[in-house]
Amino acid sequence: MELQWILGARDAFAAVYGKEKGSSVCSAVMPGILADFRRTAQKRAEGERLREEYLTDDKRRVAVTVTGERRGAHSLITCIEINGKPVPLPPAGLEI
Repeated sequence: MELQWILGARDAFAAVYGKEKGSSVCSAVMPGILADFRRTAQKRAEGERLREEYLTDDKRRVAVTVTGERRGAHSLITCIEINGKPVPLPPAGLEI
């Protein structure tokens, strides 16, 4: 169930790029986005909320917005939006 969000993200990219290319783009960009968000969150104070926006650098300019906070040595993602549409996350958020 916790990985269900990946399917939502893949579907959101597929809506822009088509099924095959959308899956490929999602697999390529999401790990980097999550890693960058975690690095950014770790520079913040404990519990401080942050919102970061990422854009693909192709002509489609897909916007991925990640909202969350720092939780000790981890980061908690509470919302991921792709082109303004929320990706379903586990009720407790996504810990990275």
